[in-house]
Amino acid sequence: WMRARHLARAADPHALIGIGVTASLASTNAKRGEHRLHVGVQTADKTLSLSLILTKGLRQRGAEEKIAAKLLLITLGEACGVDVAIVQSAFEKKLSEAEQIVRRSQLADPDWTRLLLGEARCAQASRPKIIFPGAFHPLHQGHQRMASYAAKRLGDEVAYEISITNVDKPSLDFIEIDDRLTEIKKQDPERQILLTAAPTFREKAAILPESIFVVGIDTLVRIADPCYYHNNQSQRDQAIREIAEAGCRFLVFGRQLAGKFCCLSNADLPPNLREICDEVPASDFREDVSSTELRKG
Repeated sequence: WMRARHLARAADPHALIGIGVTASLASTNAKRGEHRLHVGVQTADKTLSLSLILTKGLRQRGAEEKIAAKLLLITLGEACGVDVAIVQSAFEKKLSEAEQIVRRSQLADPDWTRLLLGEARCAQASRPKIIFPGAFHPLHQGHQRMASYAAKRLGDEVAYEISITNVDKPSLDFIEIDDRLTEIKKQDPERQILLTAAPTFREKAAILPESIFVVGIDTLVRIADPCYYHNNQSQRDQAIREIAEAGCRFLVFGRQLAGKFCCLSNADLPPNLREICDEVPASDFREDVSSTELRKG
């Protein structure tokens, strides 16, 4: 869908459809894992995914490829508004009893669509002054403790901020957005959540001026890394100046990095970035849990 927007810039984005399929099917070598396929559809208003686990040993490679192709075509027909009920019913009858299509669909909140289309940078009108940006995938006790500490130290409420766009990864689809918002509201129901299309702190500062950003030292190190600015140090310094000129600051928590506890006082940072930072001492707060490790577990 993003590629279609790039190639058909004059087209109405609501008329574009992105579709993809990925599969692990029978091959000449026996597979240890499942034979499975996944189809995804993205539009400006909806994300749809279908997953199907095939019974191992029931079919040859060619037959499994035909199933993948048929499911892809049926899903594309549905996305285009075609009545596929009869074709889909005939397709499902050819599957074994154990083979069930798992379907997930998420319609977008209008604000999500505006963010995805670049028509808005922040979905909420209310803009708190203490912002805790992150992927929160998943939200864990370390995040909640950091938010509570920041609120107590700074004397105001802290809002989580999730950018649907990312410097290193594809944009979040609507299923991912709903999953993350639902999980955060389940674990921390009183916390405000800002949804933005601001992957960099330069962009966050532009739409959230005078903010204090709650970050780990690993995030601050990335802000200082020239590789995020096409290896151009002057571009990095300009970005930091813009953050400072927007009246923004950072409240910095220490993190375990490469087997060593790193904090603001021992990090190698450019002076203009360090000037707009305040440290949280390890004696006040330390939490070594990470979302990445939790996902691995």
